Formats: sequence, structure tokens, C-alpha cells
Amino acid sequence: MILFLDLFFFLSNCENFTILVANDMHTLSPSFEDQTCPNLNNKESCLPSYKYGKISLNPPMSLVSLMFSHMKQQLESPDLLILLGDYPAHPYAQCHTMKYDHATYLELKNIINLVAEHAKINYPNTVFLPVLGNNDLKFNYQVPRYDEKAEFYEFLFKIWFEEHEPNRNLKNFDEIKRTFLSGGFYKVDMENNLRVIVLNTMYFARTNNEIRDPKTTILQLKWFARRMQEAKENNMQVVLIYHIFPGYCYTKTLYYNFKENYSKFFEKILREYRKNILIAISGHTHVTSFRFHSNPKKIKGGENEKKRFSFYGNTFISPAISPVYKNNPGYSTFYLEKNGNFIAKDLVYTHFDLYKYNNIEELTNFETNPDPHEFFFNYSFTQTYGVDDLSVRSVKKALQKVRKSLKMFKEHIMLTYGVQDPAFYEKAASLSIERFGLLKSKEGGFGNWVVDKKEKCRYFCVMREILEIKFDKCLKKCENIGK
Repeated sequence: MILFLDLFFFLSNCENFTILVANDMHTLSPSFEDQTCPNLNNKESCLPSYKYGKISLNPPMSLVSLMFSHMKQQLESPDLLILLGDYPAHPYAQCHTMKYDHATYLELKNIINLVAEHAKINYPNTVFLPVLGNNDLKFNYQVPRYDEKAEFYEFLFKIWFEEHEPNRNLKNFDEIKRTFLSGGFYKVDMENNLRVIVLNTMYFARTNNEIRDPKTTILQLKWFARRMQEAKENNMQVVLIYHIFPGYCYTKTLYYNFKENYSKFFEKILREYRKNILIAISGHTHVTSFRFHSNPKKIKGGENEKKRFSFYGNTFISPAISPVYKNNPGYSTFYLEKNGNFIAKDLVYTHFDLYKYNNIEELTNFETNPDPHEFFFNYSFTQTYGVDDLSVRSVKKALQKVRKSLKMFKEHIMLTYGVQDPAFYEKAASLSIERFGLLKSKEGGFGNWVVDKKEKCRYFCVMREILEIKFDKCLKKCENIGK
């Protein structure tokens, strides 16, 4: 059963370390005249001007403003704001095989700055930790060339750190500056035993051309390993933050995110330091998701020999503000409860029901301006899936419930798109889930939809496996499942 709640009441009862997460804005420039065009250079593709944008298209800056306004209304002063990357609309990060346009690059930087201004204006007293996404670069998925990175990272550091007082006053500011300028990665020790590590995973992306800057890739990997070893030696808990995560995306296409050698590195880090890693937060897919991983070990005992599984890697993927994948815009909040060690608790996803809002605009012929704040809804991860916290054990339990209950599985898929009304789910799912045949039949309404068992199995392979070899083994098991 889907449980919705009053976010203000929920957060007002928290006296712990509260974290707000926003990502994948993909916003168009305010100077762009018709902000509903899916292609910046194709005016014929423009559609009627929806105030907050159109489902499946890059949104106007007004949607970003609305989302920050609602965040501020619901959570006035979080302890930490995380911005997970992909700030400009998709066309601004140019294809590296096409002719380069300098004006487009300047506009990309301008949009990144405007999104940062929203964070500073709404949260002037809150530390915000920014992450680089694949659409924040001059060329999509391509890290800056070694001889170009100084200009780019210095620009970002200025607007993200030097021009925001709480960031400027971080106690390890000089260290942050040094590593950020070297490759867009850094760490912040929030308290004596709480460390946040922000990685620039663009260097590990499968489509990144490593010839552009192989040195920084190795530098970041070594730095990451040392910071995790420090955390273990000093009994610190770590929050990991990055845009693209290791493993697979199950959205528009089934896509393997990292090059295999970097996936192996991450898998090793997540296993080796699983007792220190409190939670991993990422974006990129635009739809919500959560992952855990298992590592089988043989337990010797003669005839009683069996496998024992150790579990690691509780990763939560935050919803996008952009509705370009037919998802409702969203953001997330959770908090860290300190009782000796920190425990991550009560992840709440908050969505703006753009489907319903735009329906009302259409019905009134765009002549009325309904209050957009009335179209927000939210739900709690812990309450929806019946778990206590955000630990690896809880993620495992949640996935087991989703796998075993067909009703919960369909509700889970619907909520990944930020859709609460089954009437809109068919529209939301058409871009990605239906392409894989997850739903065999949609006749008879949401409750009667038929789920393909093999494809459902593949879905859970995506949720569990990081390495290609393990993923392939998982898929072979799926082939043996009956229709």
C-alpha cells in the first residue's frame, strides 16, 4: 500500500542531521524564447507554452524556481543540501564528434551558475555540496582535456564554493580547493566521525574518452582509496555522493555505466569498506531507485557446506527535477540519526504532479493559474516498504517485498516515475519500462496489468549487480523462469 504523509510534520519532528537532495534539473536558458522546444534549433517542434514545462521535454527555469520554492517551504534550513549534477538542458553539453560552438558552452556555464544562485538564495546559511554530471561538461560525457581543466574547474569552484559563505567557511576549504581543481572531486568532514566524499564519476564513464585526461582518473581512484582507508582507521562513517553510479541503468535503455575495470574497483571499495559506508546517493537515471549487492562466500563444513552472503552497497537514486523521461519532477530528503553511530533514516520522495497540473492548464485553455503547491505529494521509503531505516539490510528487505508481491511491484514501478495516479502511469511508463516488455498487457486497468516474469527478473538483476560477469549470470537464471 502506498503511504503518503505530511512532509512538514515529518521533518519538524526530526532533531538530527537533515539532508536535502536535488538533481537532474536539465533546465533551458531563461533567454530561450519558447521554453518548451525539445530541440533548441528546431522551432517547428515547439508546443503550447506550459508554465512549468511539458512532460518528456527539457523544462524552463520556472520549474527549477518552483521546486526550490517548495523545498524552502517544506524544509527551511537543512543541515546539508546535495546537488547531484546535470544542471543545463541536454543540448548544451555538445556532442564531441560535432562542430564545437563556443556560445553554447558559455550558455551551459551560465545555466550552471543560475542553478547555483537558486541554491544560495534559498539556502544562504546551508552548506551545499555540488556534483558534476555528464550534461555539465563542454562535451557530453567527456571530461575536460588535461590542458583545459584549470579554466573549467576554477569557474565552478568560484561559483560553488568561494561565492557561498557556508562553503567558504568549511574547515578543510584549502584541501577541497586543491582536489576540486585537480578533477572536480573532494571530501568534507562534517563532524569528527562523519565524512562526505564527492566523486566526479565522469572519469569512469563508459563513453568518456580517457585520452583526454588519463592522469586525473588514476589520481582520483588513488585519492578515493586513501580517504576510505583513513575513514576505516579513524572509525568514521562515510556518505558517498556521485552522479553516475556503478552498475546498470534501467531507464531509456539498459546501459552499463562504468568501464569494467572501474566497476571492479568500486565493487571492491564498497565491499571492503561496507562497515564504514553509511549510504551512497546518486542521480542520473531521472527515476527513483535503490540498490544493494551481495557477495557469496563458501562456508566449509563437509556435507553441510553452503554459501553465506555478505551484503553491501545501499545506493539510493534520487528523482530528477526534469520531466524529460516522462517522470514527475521530484526531490528527496532524509536524515541521519546519531545514537553512537549515525543511522540513515526516513527517506522521503516529494514530487510535483506535472501531469495533473498541465491537464488543468489544458482544460482551462491556459487562462487560469492554479496554485502549483497544491499539486505536490510525497511518500516515505521506510513506510512504503515497511522497513526501519536506509541500511543495506533494509534495502534487501524492501527488494524482497517488491519481488514477492506483484501488487507492490506494480506500485513500486509506478512510484519510480513519481506518479501516484494509475491513470497517468501508462503515459509515464511508455518511454522506458514498456520498451523492455515489463508489462505484457495493460488491458483491464492497473490492477489487472500482466507483468512479464522474465523481464521482472532482469529488473532485479539490475537492482543487485555491479559487475558485468555477475549480471550475465543473473540473466541466465532469468531465462529459466517460466512464462
